[in-house]
Amino acid sequence: MLGPDARLMAGFLDRTRRRLSACRAGEGVGAPGAEVGIRDMGPGFLTWRVVDDGSSTPTASSDRVFWIAPDRAVSGADLDEAIGYYRSLRRARAFFVLGPEAWSEELGAEMARRGMRPWTQVRYPALARETVERAGEEWGSTTLEPRIVTGDDPSALDRVLESIGPWYGREWLGLVRRVVVEAGAELHLAWDAALNRPVAIGGVVVEGDWSYVCFGATEESHRRRGGQTLLFRTRLVSASGRGARWCVGETNSMAEQSLRNFLRCGFAEAFEMRVWGWEEARPQGVGPVVETLSV
Repeated sequence: MLGPDARLMAGFLDRTRRRLSACRAGEGVGAPGAEVGIRDMGPGFLTWRVVDDGSSTPTASSDRVFWIAPDRAVSGADLDEAIGYYRSLRRARAFFVLGPEAWSEELGAEMARRGMRPWTQVRYPALARETVERAGEEWGSTTLEPRIVTGDDPSALDRVLESIGPWYGREWLGLVRRVVVEAGAELHLAWDAALNRPVAIGGVVVEGDWSYVCFGATEESHRRRGGQTLLFRTRLVSASGRGARWCVGETNSMAEQSLRNFLRCGFAEAFEMRVWGWEEARPQGVGPVVETLSV
């Protein structure tokens, strides 16, 4: 069966990335306590970590430019404006995430001219599948029970977040809450009845024909119990019931288990994001203070 239109899918990913990044920004750009800031940049947007943590890879860094579905060609002036903004924040590096319509050989030449380099150590695929279950599709069995919480029941959401904090990471609970409440995501749970709490979670955001899966995580001691397979299925069923035809997600080749989960649950790679890195040039003879882009 043919996959989704790559241009429409990239547009949905661009809008969803913006929504989730806006949730990370909390009360506003650079607001006290905000994790990241966000602002328009060229035919897309960029984000930055409010407090620079020196992250040196695109997976860990929040200093990223997203040109996923541009409505015009990305220019050298766009590159200069983005680099100039990170310099104004006193950042030493940033990463540029490019969708299939953003990339061109001319843009690659402009990037190379500015000393930028492609980040080839890790692949960043975008994957998709139809939300309807295929004939004969097998999902395996599990003793875990599916449940869903939304922003319509704040007390239930609070209880779930409190219960997953020890293994999910309490520093991320505020983001999960904002995505559920502000972006309208459903939070799906794989519930252990004996423990009376969730041991795996997964989110889904729906927009028209499209849905996006996020927040997939399982408590370490409860892996290999079928939790994520269960949650992929429940999210597909829910998205289909809400009118979405396609379900999409993103991962990277370093997150091997995540990529295997997507493929096992019927997703296929639709396209790959190109990632380039910019690093501030240092005077000749001065060694790097932090890790460079090369390995």
